[in-house]
Amino acid sequence: MPEITTIARPYAVAAFDQASQEDALESWDSALQLMSAVVADPIVSRLVNDPQKSREDTISLLINICQEHASKTQQNFLKILVDNQRLNLLTEIVRLFGEMSAELKQRIGVQVHSSYELSEEQITALSDSLEKRLGRAV
Repeated sequence: MPEITTIARPYAVAAFDQASQEDALESWDSALQLMSAVVADPIVSRLVNDPQKSREDTISLLINICQEHASKTQQNFLKILVDNQRLNLLTEIVRLFGEMSAELKQRIGVQVHSSYELSEEQITALSDSLEKRLGRAV
């Protein structure tokens, strides 16, 4: 997957920079996740990958689906992905965008695997301990 990450990174950086300028990280994150989910839908995927569909048709389809949940700038980003035939990178763009957002917020995601369900007190204690050790919000 390093190749996909290498190709997706400039798009994720561009989206993150634009989101930072607009002070709209959450909005961009939500829009990117929506775009990724829409493109991953089997029916939409079939339509998007139909060689008889023009780029304009693909853009129109995706914008119609996402328009209520995506700003004009976010829609333009989607158009760029279509024009450059990079819709397949959306999942990786979302992941990279999330990492950059977490880094900015000094947060880190933690996944705990346990053979039994942790109590709220245990979760809080573990979270506090990790925050002290890592110097970031968990």
